[in-house]
Amino acid sequence: MATFRSSWRPGSRGRCRICSASLLALAILLGACGGDTDESSTTAETTAATTTETTELLTTTAAPSTPVPAGEMVLLYDLGNSAGIHPGPPAAESFVSLDTPVLLTRIRTYHWNGSDGAPAGTVSLVGPHGDTYGPWQAHGCGQSVGFDDPCGVDGDLYWLVDLELHQAQGTYQVVDSDPATWANNPDSGDAGHVLVWGYVLDDPHEGDG
Repeated sequence: MATFRSSWRPGSRGRCRICSASLLALAILLGACGGDTDESSTTAETTAATTTETTELLTTTAAPSTPVPAGEMVLLYDLGNSAGIHPGPPAAESFVSLDTPVLLTRIRTYHWNGSDGAPAGTVSLVGPHGDTYGPWQAHGCGQSVGFDDPCGVDGDLYWLVDLELHQAQGTYQVVDSDPATWANNPDSGDAGHVLVWGYVLDDPHEGDG
């Protein structure tokens, strides 16, 4: 740091004077300090701008957390027909066989019950190793359920369940909470009518979630 010398001495008259060289040194020192301050401010502003741009880039390029199965949802199994319905509970159990891994997304059971239908209950599955999946609460439909229009109007004839059962493969037993009204006939082997939809998984790990 620069040293300042005064020409004032005890007993002397007049004001304390700073030599010109010391004044010049002081000016240079203050100028240097000011330059450092401006440079630090500029650096901080640049860093903040860069951080903002990086955050925006990460936000817009983030990958989805859940993989989407390839292809479209398809009818995987159809245990149903248009023949006349028998009254009473099915004499046989309903099984769905899935030869390849699938993402199971929809189940539909039919409750004709003399055209009266039945209030929607639950549907569950028992897997190949005895594990139970569900029960899932169904919602009712009052007309034949098409693929593109799964539930045209409210009603009680069809029970529809939307679910996600990943990597489903093998034979599953379908369990309906109201077997007394579950439609069946000889053409279905006296088993309750059921259809299932989902996605066929080409990749063994596709559809994991």
